Amino acid sequence: MNNLDQIVTDLVNDQTKHAKANMSASANALSGALDEILESVKRELTAQIKKEFYQIDINELVRTAVTADLQERIKTLNFPNNSIPGNAVDLSGRSLNGNSINGGTITGFSSTGIEDKADEIQLTILNDCVAVEHTLVTKDLHVVGTTILDGDLIIKGEIPTDCKTFKNLVAHAEDSITESVHKKVDESIRKELWNKGIDLKKITIGGRVVLDEKGLGVWVHDSNLRSVGHLKELQVVGETQLSGSLYTSHRRVGINTVDPAAALAVWDEEVEIIFEKHKSITGYLGTTRKQALILGSNYNHNMTLLPTGEVQIDSLNISDTNITSAETIPNDPAEKGFIVFNSDPKPNDYVGWICLGGPRWAPFGRIE
Repeated sequence: MNNLDQIVTDLVNDQTKHAKANMSASANALSGALDEILESVKRELTAQIKKEFYQIDINELVRTAVTADLQERIKTLNFPNNSIPGNAVDLSGRSLNGNSINGGTITGFSSTGIEDKADEIQLTILNDCVAVEHTLVTKDLHVVGTTILDGDLIIKGEIPTDCKTFKNLVAHAEDSITESVHKKVDESIRKELWNKGIDLKKITIGGRVVLDEKGLGVWVHDSNLRSVGHLKELQVVGETQLSGSLYTSHRRVGINTVDPAAALAVWDEEVEIIFEKHKSITGYLGTTRKQALILGSNYNHNMTLLPTGEVQIDSLNISDTNITSAETIPNDPAEKGFIVFNSDPKPNDYVGWICLGGPRWAPFGRIE
């Protein structure tokens, strides 16, 4: 008997025992007939229960319950390391966003424009530079900015003869060779002259001394000297220009100009100041253009000479008396005799005010 039969038999026996226990004393006489009836019912009930049990799909019930339990458990399940082999995961039809990749080393990497076949690091990208560990091979190289080479420069191709670098190299080579040749020739000539006993401490032409230990001969008038020592005396006849700033010619001196408009002319950008004779026993200091001229001391604008011929003085002292101007009567204390002219006169007003000492002021010159 299998487990199902045993379960059904036990169930029927329990029901039978329960029925017998409840029978009254009058039913005991009918026990034989009842046993037969109960046995028939037992057989029929057993067959019916078996039929119902066999119609139940136990495997499907177990599978459904296990699947539901696994679905709940897998939501919080932490898979152990190396628990799922890579070939067990179906990645077909799926893609991985590059933003989801962070850290680690990608081996055998390739893309449309990059192919990585290196066995070790060859390219390092930093914030301020890109480092190539070994040889860099490229079809064309265009560098914008300064190029610094710590090693040797080997050029297997040609350098265009019209490029600036080639011309500079050629010019430098010519200068170096010329200097070297001149130096060697000069040394050879000196050595040859010395061997022949020629004294180079004095050079003469036509019997007259051109150069000796004292300097140029007195009869040398024209030269192209570029540098001289300290001169004790210097006399120049004709035009002279020093340092590009001082120019002299016959009875004219110019500073920052080679065309002085007077005996002495000083230019400072667009302003020209001249010094010259105005007329007999009268000199002139001023400008030749429509420019104001300020006379001052300690960088104060003491007096301004305007192009219109007017003179502007903010504060004038005559002997011990100070003279200035204001729109209203002064309130500040001043020296006695200090005069303030009214710069905004009106009818029934005053020409000005004079200080009587301290803060006391008196008006003068009533305007009718």
